[in-house]
Amino acid sequence: MNLRNIDPQLERAFLEKAVNGKELPIIADKVKTNYFSDAKIRECIQASLNCILSGEKISPISVSRELRQMNSRVKSTELMDLIEPTGTNTDCATMLEQIRDLFVRREVELLGRELSGGNLPDMIGHAQTKLLDISSDIVSEQSSKASDFVQESIRKVEARREARLNNQKPEDILFSYCVDELDKLFPYQQDDLVIIAARPAMGKTSFALNQAIGQAASGNPVYFASIEVGKQRLFQSMTCIKGKLNKGNVRSGRLDERGVLEYEAAANAIGKLPITISKSPALIDLISDIRMWRIKNPHGIGCIYFDYLQLIQNEIRGRSREQEVSAISRTLKELAKDLGCVVFALSQLSRAVESRGGDKRPIMSDLRESGAIEQDADTVMFLYRPEYYDFMADDEGNSTIGLAEIIIGKGRNMPTGTVKAQFIGKYGEFTNWGQAPSDSFSQPVTGGGVINLPPVNGYSEPSF
Repeated sequence: MNLRNIDPQLERAFLEKAVNGKELPIIADKVKTNYFSDAKIRECIQASLNCILSGEKISPISVSRELRQMNSRVKSTELMDLIEPTGTNTDCATMLEQIRDLFVRREVELLGRELSGGNLPDMIGHAQTKLLDISSDIVSEQSSKASDFVQESIRKVEARREARLNNQKPEDILFSYCVDELDKLFPYQQDDLVIIAARPAMGKTSFALNQAIGQAASGNPVYFASIEVGKQRLFQSMTCIKGKLNKGNVRSGRLDERGVLEYEAAANAIGKLPITISKSPALIDLISDIRMWRIKNPHGIGCIYFDYLQLIQNEIRGRSREQEVSAISRTLKELAKDLGCVVFALSQLSRAVESRGGDKRPIMSDLRESGAIEQDADTVMFLYRPEYYDFMADDEGNSTIGLAEIIIGKGRNMPTGTVKAQFIGKYGEFTNWGQAPSDSFSQPVTGGGVINLPPVNGYSEPSF
């Protein structure tokens, strides 16, 4: 065989990064063991893939254990020799493309040898079949015939119609589960990248948490990457929303015994939901963890939240922060498509909103590093609370206290428009407009479960 089509060092470098690094789960669905020419490396790669499928973190120890379970001839000492550092800076995805290219070349070379003799029509037929097999191994996921979608498409349409007739929500469409009007007009769909954008203190994290709780309670697994806020604090916020508990009193300890019991009941209820919380800001760590999470939670529409977009760290940095954010937004869209999930990315708006006159409602150009985000997103929604800017009534004199406007600035699969919601700041709750009593941070907080202590100096309740 032509030695130019075999690169043992490249295969060892890939294996070393696969076992010692964090990149393999990101590209696991593209890795095929027959790409590798070395039999021992093939077995080590298979053992690594088995670890991913079982939800186990890849490491020399876990791969070695898997090799023993496979009754592999590769011993632990041999594995350690194979994964010795090679000093390469090339990422796994690039090396995999090179390894796959060599595999195709070997297959074509082998085909040429098989066609060295015999009946010409038979050779042509064999060559066509073999080349189709080789090409399908490379491009099988890139194209599909229209006929492949017929039955599934019809089934989904019929299921959605039947669900609507029975006053139920279709299983293949995701909803906010907190604002009914939003669910009627603007449901989410699998593969969507949804941007939730607002200025600080508008409540975008609270809105995301309201959605996440409802989505998880409806059987959809949720992954929440809380980059800005600590995991324990995020859980506490979810508990306050679930139990309708005053956030300020919970954080300051101003609860009586009944209040503590109510918090405990709400915390236990949140603990039973399929919600995973992560803290890492590094994109490569997040994606690796998310792929393993999806393997463990294959049922329902996966819901992935990033809070927030501008805090995500991309190891492959561009020439500017705008280019870096562009690369991140494209990665999040690809993640939604690859996993069949809905990805929600919270985003800050530029300060231009504050310096602008009028009612200060956000517009698309207010998105920070907006070019790529606007292009990649299927939906862009803005949160706007007139009360924040001291607009206590609209032009017709109607009170805007507690009003939150959900403005759909872009909808690839939905119309644009505005939905009114009720924001109950002391709980961090979003619900139907007019359903709950108006609430403002300026109003005194009273009610059961609260110890009426004097206010703490300098303390004010955040909208979060």
